[in-house]
Amino acid sequence: MNKYKNYYSNHVWYSTINCKWLVKKYKCNFGDVFNKKWKNIKILEIWCWMWCFTEFIKNLNIKDYTWIDLDNDSIIFLKEKYPEFHFINISVFDFLKWEDKYDIIFISHVFEHFSIEEWILLSKLIFKSLKSNGVWINIMPNAWSLYYSWYMRYVDITHKTLYSYESFSQILLQSWFQKDKILHKNFLVSCKFYFRFVKTIWIFIHKILLWLIWQSFHKIYTDNLLTIIKK
Repeated sequence: MNKYKNYYSNHVWYSTINCKWLVKKYKCNFGDVFNKKWKNIKILEIWCWMWCFTEFIKNLNIKDYTWIDLDNDSIIFLKEKYPEFHFINISVFDFLKWEDKYDIIFISHVFEHFSIEEWILLSKLIFKSLKSNGVWINIMPNAWSLYYSWYMRYVDITHKTLYSYESFSQILLQSWFQKDKILHKNFLVSCKFYFRFVKTIWIFIHKILLWLIWQSFHKIYTDNLLTIIKK
């Protein structure tokens, strides 16, 4: 898996990232997952290209958080920025062979870089690494996006493919996850009511236009696909 070593080094802009906007989105989209009163909750983040989820976790005062990544520059930077957390330079395929179990595993914009075979292998390792009733939160470009899928497919030379909620479910079901414990959601770009209202009206008009020209419309249509998977 060494060929993935430099995948994310070009994604990380150390001096310019402002995570406040994305932290708010995380709270709006899946903040309720963290309302469960787990004792000593244990969280793992895998190969993500920004540290916004790290900031989100810090704001929740969660102590046991680990990030694994192959980009050593990211690890060095993050150890200095967040000395209270654990950052490890290792392949996820090696790391998840250990016996540690996690309450939450978070992955954002990673799997579009993998082949189907690697996808299935990693999904099975994640299943084994989750505690009973643990949760995997996954964010990825949405192949059914109304306006953005073509851009996300080709904006990065390391993107191999995009997935829809249907094709992602196929992989999850091959990795021992159960259908009734898989929740796919539109990833909201704003938590503000007026913005969601305007968006709802616009989507409704769009659906009518598509229906008039005999085109299909899918229930998960945002640029990013959010999936919350319970073990």
